Amino acid sequence: MHNQKQQETSDDLYARIVKGGGYVLAGKIGDRFINFIKIIIIARLLPPEEFGVFGIVILSVATILAFSQTGFNTALIQHNKDIKGYLDTVWVAEIVRGSIISFLLIIASPMIGWFFNAPRVIPLIQIISFSLVIKGLTNIGIVYFIKDLEFKKITYLELISQLISLIIGVFLAFKLRSAWALVWASLSGELVRCLLSYKFHSYRPKLSFNISYAKDLFTFGRWMFGSSIVIFFALNGDNAFLGKILGIGALGIYQMAFTISNTPATEITNLISSIMMPAYSKIQTDKQRLGKLYLDVFEIIMAITIPLSIFIGFAATEIISAILGKKWADAVIPLQILVIAGFIRALAATAGPVFTGTGVPKLDFFMNVIRVLVMAIAIYPLTYYGGINGTALAVVLSLIATLPIWKKVISVTNINWKDIFSRLWPSLFAGILIIPGILACKLLTYSSHVILLLESFVAVTIYLFFTWIIGIKFQTGLYVYISRLFIIAKGKV
Repeated sequence: MHNQKQQETSDDLYARIVKGGGYVLAGKIGDRFINFIKIIIIARLLPPEEFGVFGIVILSVATILAFSQTGFNTALIQHNKDIKGYLDTVWVAEIVRGSIISFLLIIASPMIGWFFNAPRVIPLIQIISFSLVIKGLTNIGIVYFIKDLEFKKITYLELISQLISLIIGVFLAFKLRSAWALVWASLSGELVRCLLSYKFHSYRPKLSFNISYAKDLFTFGRWMFGSSIVIFFALNGDNAFLGKILGIGALGIYQMAFTISNTPATEITNLISSIMMPAYSKIQTDKQRLGKLYLDVFEIIMAITIPLSIFIGFAATEIISAILGKKWADAVIPLQILVIAGFIRALAATAGPVFTGTGVPKLDFFMNVIRVLVMAIAIYPLTYYGGINGTALAVVLSLIATLPIWKKVISVTNINWKDIFSRLWPSLFAGILIIPGILACKLLTYSSHVILLLESFVAVTIYLFFTWIIGIKFQTGLYVYISRLFIIAKGKV
């Protein structure tokens, strides 16, 4: 009887995760599509140097954000008890944090312009700093959407914000032909998100701060604070170094290559963090359910990440030429190197939500510390001898170094290597089979646009066909999860 009840509970949790994940996935696809359209249009209107200027602006904001991370929001999600009493304290802390960061950016902007020898960034940094004040004012009540695995409204919130950002960004890119278009687009998107947060959730925060609540949250959040610092260096150390040494033009090319190559990893990582961390926290004491859920998530991630990474790597020339144009041709080789980093990053990211959700965020912290240390050692000699390509290689090496910590997820979830391999091989096998199809398309003499379309069609067809064959014969792989999704959609779970 107990086992039956346990199974029902497991199925109910799985159904909630899949249904919530459906909204998040739809939101991410919509968000990426909107952002993709924005990047294409603006990239064709602006030269790489303008993206480099905006890259310095974002880097400046990320720097101070990393050193002021409280981890309070993550702590609220991980908490098993009622969090209502904590909300006002977190909201006030976020307002104060946003205001201080905004002030510091305004003061530091001339120094940042001097460091990168780019005085143009000074007013851009000063204006975009106000987005942090707006972010702090966002309704803290929306944390319930994530904690309770109810993602519908937060998906709408993010999509509407991105759509407004797209419209303003593209319009201003036509008018201004400068990085100002990206700054105003970012600022407007944040403002819309803040306003909608009060429309979508009924909670109304008050200016109230409880020091004991803050201390309680910081006990958990301190590891998130530490992680935010090392993650900042892991994600932005290469940008800062390359921008300083090789200039803003090289930085623009590198950032575009990084954005495209890491799209699978970045979006899947965000999807995992928003759905799985609260799900893991709900079953953190049940190792059997925790291990099964992790393996299910791992298999789905690999089934998506492997073919996307292979496709981006082998179709890089056509992707750059057809989508961005010839002025971005120097991004091809960095893109092919960084797609390897993207895959490893997606693999390592499967462990982060488990570590955080089960109350051991220090493992995620140490994983990122190792990543930063290896990058710090490798980036100078590799960039000196290899330029942008060397910087990309340093990123790959730094991510490879995180895998020894990643494998600790095996002991945390009580699984073994045989379990990992059994979930990995179907997507790896089907993914490898798309390579000959992509290479065959390259032999054609059509335009890069036509070849890219053919490569996309051939890759998707081959991958889905062999995924279907493997699923029918071995009852494993993406086919099984799609089948379960249809069952859940019909209300049978």
